[in-house]
Parts: sequence; C-alpha cells; structure tokens
Amino acid sequence: MGKIKFIKGIALLLLYVGLVIQPFAFAFGAETDTTVKTVPKKIIILYNSIGMGHISASKAIEASIKEKDPTAVVIQKNILDFFNPQSLVKLNEKAFWYIVKNHPDTFDKMFRKKMERGRNVTDLAAMSTSYNIDAVRNWLNLEGPSSVIATHYGAAEVLSVLRAQGLLKTTNISWLHTDYFTGYFPRIANAMDRAFVGSTSVRDSFVKSGADESKVIATGIPINPAVFSPIDREAYLKSVNLDPDIRTVVIATGGEGIGDYPKIVKSIVDSYKEPIQIVAVCAKNVANAEALNKLAPSLGGNVTLKVFSGLIPNQDLLNYIKSADVYITKSGGLSPTEAFAIGKPTILLDIYGGHERDNANRFENDRLAVINRDQSVIGEQVNMLLADKELQKEMAKEQLAFRNSFNINEISDYALKPKDLSGVAGDSNFYLGVEGGTRAEGTKEALAKLDKQSPADVEVI
Repeated sequence: MGKIKFIKGIALLLLYVGLVIQPFAFAFGAETDTTVKTVPKKIIILYNSIGMGHISASKAIEASIKEKDPTAVVIQKNILDFFNPQSLVKLNEKAFWYIVKNHPDTFDKMFRKKMERGRNVTDLAAMSTSYNIDAVRNWLNLEGPSSVIATHYGAAEVLSVLRAQGLLKTTNISWLHTDYFTGYFPRIANAMDRAFVGSTSVRDSFVKSGADESKVIATGIPINPAVFSPIDREAYLKSVNLDPDIRTVVIATGGEGIGDYPKIVKSIVDSYKEPIQIVAVCAKNVANAEALNKLAPSLGGNVTLKVFSGLIPNQDLLNYIKSADVYITKSGGLSPTEAFAIGKPTILLDIYGGHERDNANRFENDRLAVINRDQSVIGEQVNMLLADKELQKEMAKEQLAFRNSFNINEISDYALKPKDLSGVAGDSNFYLGVEGGTRAEGTKEALAKLDKQSPADVEVI
C-alpha cells in the first residue's frame, strides 16, 4: 500500500484557499530561494491638493522611499477624490480661499470652533463627515497597500475611522502633520501607528496634550532636497541682474500670493533709506503684480523692484531665497520650513488667522522668525532685522538646531517596514497570506522541496 502524505495534502489545501505555507515549509527545513522575485511593497500617500505643503511633502516622501527601495510601488492619492459630495469640491475650495483672504477673523473663529469641537467630541468619526468613508475603504481594499501615509489631517481622520471599524489591522497607518499647531490633533496621533511632526517643540506639545509619546516622532516636514544645496550668492545675483553688494529682500507668500504687496513694498522703502533690491513673487495674485508695476516708477533711484506675476520654477524661487538678506513669507507649513532649513533671516505674515496664526506664535516662541501682524509697519521690522546682528545670530542658531533635528528617513523607513503584528489579536501567522495581511512567498519552492525530500504515492488535495 502506497504512502499517503497527509501533510503534503494539507499544505496543498492551505495553498488552495490562499493561506501561507512558509510556517510549514520552515518546519520541514525549506530554504529561501534568493532568486525568487519578491512582491514589491505598495505604499499609498493620501494628500490634499488645497495646499502646496501637503503636495510637496508627499513628493519628498515618495522620493525618499524610491531611493531606498526602487521596487516599491508608491501611489499618490488626493483625499479630495473622496469628498462627499464630489460635485462640491471646487466650490468648497473657492469658499475656503474667499473666507481666508477676505474674512480672516471669521476664518479664525471657525478654526477655533473646530479645534474645540475636536477636543470634546466623543468619536473622531464625527470630524470626518466630509469624506465618503465607504469609498475610501473599498478603494484601499482594492489596492491592498502594505502602508498608508496621510499628509493631511482629514485623510488621517479617515484612516482613524477605518481602524476603529476593525480594518487596516495588518497595514501600517501613519500621519505627517504639515503644520506646527497642536489643536485636537494629539487625538489623531493616538489613532495612528505613527505620527510625524515638524519639530521637537510640536512633539513636546502633542505629548503634553495627551499624545502617546511612543507614537509621535519629530522628523521635520519633508521638503525639496534642493533646499539644502548651497549656491554662489554673488554669481547668482549677477546672473539675474541684481547687485550682490546691495541688500536684497524677497517677498513670496505661497501660490495664492497673499498679503498686500504694495503696502509691504512702500513700508520697506519708507523705512530703509539705503539702496535696496526687492524681489516680489506674486504667484496667482495678479492684482498684486499689476499694482507693483504701477508703483515701481515712484519708488526712487535707490530701489530696484523685480516683480514676478504667476508661479515661477521652484528652483528659481529657492535661489532667490538663498540669495536674500531678508525673506518675507506667510506662516504656513512649507514656506517657513524651507526658510529655516536654508537659514535665512525671516519675517512671517500673520494675516490668515486660524492654523497659520498658531504656527506664527510657535515660530515666535521658538525664536525662529520675526512675526508681522501689521503690514504697514513691516519696513521697520526689515530695518531692525538688517541692523540687529545679535537677533540675526540668535535666529541663525535656532534655525540651525531646527535644521539639524530633521530626520526624514524615519518616515520612509516606517513606510517600508513590515507591520508589527504582535499587538494584533490572534496568532500572527494567521495574517500571512490573507487579505490585508502579508503576501505568501515561496510556496511553490517549499512544496517542490517537500516532494523531493519525501515523494508521495498519493496526494490528498
């Protein structure tokens, strides 16, 4: 009577229903065949297109992941694709910018109310009603990622809801906070496997407000690596027809070109009596550009005004910032991060209210920048910053510490790290080969070796 290899039959049965054979193969001494192709890791990055900071950080994370693992599949997905109803996405974005630009005090009150609600609401699911949770869940199930990173708090809240529903247990979920305020966001951090924040002071604030210290890591906000590359200031200024021996002020306030540029320029010219060069990047704010071009002839012979209407290449903007003696920008997440990483005397506009006001307050407390709350007197601040060597020295010291605290690799390392199943209910082997778990590898090789070591006369399948 022939031998019946029930063990082999069981192994084939397990393979048939999609479970993994590795634990059994290991027991039989099967070796890993290094020639077998492994399935690439799939990382999804959920961003929000409403701000350049979220997009820029997402691209920087992807670049870091691909540098470490060229085989990794990285999918960038706009969380607004799941906005509910989808027909209101554009209208919602326009309404946001209209309120922010025209009624900043109203926006500030709305922001404070949202933060208070987030601190007191029983379930965070109540904070993410703008998104179609079912659609996000179905899409993630279809993609089957090994890791999901949110670079916007709304996306992180959606992930927290899915995790609370018992999903994504075998998937790393993490969140990068692309601003510098605290609000109710420590609650979001606690719902993640990891939360990455922009500075040590933000991390400390999160922990003080109840975030799990083991989950919150100060990595810095990922930015364009070109920020860290020095340039020849003299050569560059000459190449763009500016004088390297004359003080240069650069004004660039994000893609929307927020702020009253004519008022800022007039204030600088009235306060600083020496020759000065002003580079104004107006971006999408056509009105600012037109007003500056009309103003230019009346500024006097000791003022050089270079006006850009529309967006300019990011590398050009970075080169202007690196060449500046003073940089004026808004107090968002991306622009100040770039300024501090470059190490530039910085003045931040506090005109939006809301999260940017909280950002500004933190930067001021951390002595990273001078904050302007009245654009009509910004010239006095420029004059003061150019003259006060001790202030420049202190700011440079804090900015260097800020730059040295960057550890962007933590984010990409975690994205590529297998999910730790030790805290997941049940035997960790159960999650090998199942939907949302670890893909089965080496099954055919293990069975082939088993068949060679112990040939069967009959197979039970």
